[in-house]
This record gives sequence, structure tokens and C-alpha cells, in this order.
Amino acid sequence: MNRIILAIIFTSVFAFCTEEVNYRGGAGHDGIFGTVREVPANFEYKKTYTYQLWTRDFLPMSSTPFVYGYRIFFGYGKGILAFDMRDFHFEKFALEFKGPFVASPIVYKGILFIGSRKKNLFYALDISGNSIKKLWQSELSGPVVSAACGADDRVLVTTVYGELFCLNLKGEIMWKRRYLPKNVEHSPKLTYCTPVVRDGIIYLNNGRGITGWKVADGSVNCNLRIQDLPEAEFYSTPCLSGKYLFFTQQTAVYRIDLEQKTVVKYETGFEGRGSPACDDRNVYVTMGQNHFCIDQETMESLWIYERGYYKGRSTPLILKDSVVFTDAHNCIYLIDKKTGKCLSEDPMRRFGEPVEQQGGPIYYDNKIFWGPWNDCSMRIYWKGIAYKGWHFWKDSDPGIEFDDGKDWKTNILRDDPDFYED
Repeated sequence: MNRIILAIIFTSVFAFCTEEVNYRGGAGHDGIFGTVREVPANFEYKKTYTYQLWTRDFLPMSSTPFVYGYRIFFGYGKGILAFDMRDFHFEKFALEFKGPFVASPIVYKGILFIGSRKKNLFYALDISGNSIKKLWQSELSGPVVSAACGADDRVLVTTVYGELFCLNLKGEIMWKRRYLPKNVEHSPKLTYCTPVVRDGIIYLNNGRGITGWKVADGSVNCNLRIQDLPEAEFYSTPCLSGKYLFFTQQTAVYRIDLEQKTVVKYETGFEGRGSPACDDRNVYVTMGQNHFCIDQETMESLWIYERGYYKGRSTPLILKDSVVFTDAHNCIYLIDKKTGKCLSEDPMRRFGEPVEQQGGPIYYDNKIFWGPWNDCSMRIYWKGIAYKGWHFWKDSDPGIEFDDGKDWKTNILRDDPDFYED
């Protein structure tokens, strides 16, 4: 078995309490948005409508959508896009400074937070009304390409140069800490990691292990080193599940036991850039172009789906009986949890330069939303009344934009069977 157990002594004791499983089904790493009412068994091709994002203003788009209220938010070339679930309409909000906004947005305490890749700026936006308004911006030490994280009336955000910032809800920097050694020669493409928080402790992948800080004052709570600092970029955001914390590094999946202070390493043999997702029993992750299901207790693989088309770089979406994986060439796979059998796939295979960082799919209102980098559109998979299968709202005519959403609202809400005929 590809399993190595390491005994680790932490620099301090972890505080721990039982919480719900962190399924990491969205940009905020806080789970599936709503109850899964219909379990998808397949994805059917149907020549229906999608919202085209053909203009270069919208690209690049690599963020994971975030649901708040009746709207779905994600970053695009110039700012924020909001998809209104009431009338299937998109609202664009361009920020006056340079993007692209590839970081995934989050909403914390009713405020939307997102950082800019080209400018060292972090934004807070008011989304309480029908329009989006900027509240404040804060200048950081480097570009932001990862989602922020909210806790205890603070917002935690990382830069690509290896610094962690803690801001209050007014945009004032409370403290900052370096989580990469100062002697590392930094690159704008070095790290894409997002912190996660439990019991007032921030956990962050530092490229050679996990470091924990206290939200209150930034003091170090723990420091776990598992290897020398890699020269390669690292991407994995930690995932919390019960007493365990999971993350990937290079070709391995690591499990940290927060009670026993030990580490288990599962070696996959494939380089992984995606982050793991957990349910109450297993951890799911893409390494290379292979999709893994690993038992949390034994850290042994239960199944491996080896027929992926290209390397995956996003977080899997866990549903009731299935898991959704994606890859960097816009393919999506629906895998049965128990057997590892591929129930369905949508192999778009649009060739081009794949993005280093890829947004993942989310589940909301019995639909799956995903905005692939090269697809120039937001895909929506859903189950209608007329068909048993889940449909992908496929491109209708290339280059056409449905800005007002009238075609969507008229046809989707009535669910006309003839509308789906090719």
C-alpha cells in the first residue's frame, strides 16, 4: 500500500472540537450550497442555451462561483459577474483597476471580498442591494489569486509572494505574517493556497507542511514540517474533516491527525495541483489526470479513475452518491462514490493553453454551475421535468450573447420538451 506513517511533534497543542464535515463545495470552502434533492445519474448532451462570454473583457475566468442569496458571483477579466437566479440574468461590475480577477470571491458578513492578480489590491464590495458597490480597497504586498477566508470578524488572505494578511471588516490590516522563508526566490506563480480556519486557528499550506496561526493576534499555534521546501509551485488548500486535515504536495496526499499529532502520507505517483475534498468517510482528489478516492482512516485507495483526459487542477464537488471531477481542458466527470465507475462525462476537450489555476464546480438549487477557463461560458447542469437525465446547457450558436436572458427564462421555466430536440 502507498502509505507512510510519520510521527510528528508540533510546536504547540492543537485545540479541537467536532464540527460538520468540510465538503469544500465552493469558493469559501464551506460546503454544498443547499440540500441535494436530485442525485445526477448522467450528463446528457442537449443543444440548449448557455450564457456566452466571448468578449475578451470576460477572460480569463478561473474562479469558483460563490452563492449568496439569489445570486452566484465569480471573477472575470475586469471585475465581478453576478448571475441572478430569479430571472437568469447576468450583472457585470467592473472595478476601475486592472484585473484579471482570477481569485474566487467569498461573501462574509454580507460583504463580498476578492483580490486582484495584476494590482496588489484587495476589495470589499457591498452586494446588499440590487447593484454592486465598492466599500473599500486595501493595498497588499503582492497579487492575490486565491480565495480569502473569513473568521471572527476578520478576513484572511494570501499573496503569491508568501504573505498572509489579516484585515478587519473596515479594510485595516491587523497583522501580516510570512509563511514562506525569506530566502525563497519568489515568482508571481508560486502559490495559490487559501487558508482554512477552525477554533480560531488559521491553517495554511506553506509548501513544506502546515503552519497554524491564531486569528486574534497572528501568533504561531503550530508548525508542522513534512519535507524540504519544494522548488515547484504549490496549490493545495487544506481540507478539514473531523479530527483530520488533508492537503496535497507534489505527488502525495497528506493526512494530519490534529489529536494524535501524526501524519500519514499516501503516495500517488502523480503530481497534483488540485485541493482535496472530504465527506464523512473518504477524501477525494485529482492527481495528474487520475481521480482518487482514499479512505480517511486507513489512507488506502478505494478506487482510482484512471481514464481522465487531462490533468485536473480544481477541487472535486461531492454530492450524495457521486463526485464531480473536472480537468484543465474543460472535461467534467461524474463518478459513482462506491464503485469509482464513471456514470457520465462531458469531454469538451477544447485545446489551448490550460490555466495554472482552475475554478471548480458548485452545487446550488439542484443545479451544478461551472465556469471553465477556455469554454468562454458558464456551464449549468440540471435535471428538467421532461427528461430523466441531467442536461448541460450547451452552446447554441457560437459568438451569440444572450445578455438579457430572455431565451433562458422563457424556455427553461416552461421546460418545453421540444426545446431540447437537436
